[in-house]
Amino acid sequence: MRLVIFLPLAGIEFCGMLMGKLLYVILPARRRIAEINLRIAFPEASDQEIERLIKSCFKNMGIGGFEQALNWWQSDRL
Repeated sequence: MRLVIFLPLAGIEFCGMLMGKLLYVILPARRRIAEINLRIAFPEASDQEIERLIKSCFKNMGIGGFEQALNWWQSDRL
């Protein structure tokens, strides 16, 4: 993860999206929790809308993780 400081912002976003997709696949329990919560919050939403929201949530979680790594390891100097 320390290598993230050498990536451009677009590269960080791309890697984060890939990480989010991986997390979506390997964390079925978290995926199910997200589904339950979204069904409670949006009872009128279709199955396709719920699935789209879950995938978007995981994608953004992956991007956020890479952005956090960038903030953690970047230089304190500007």
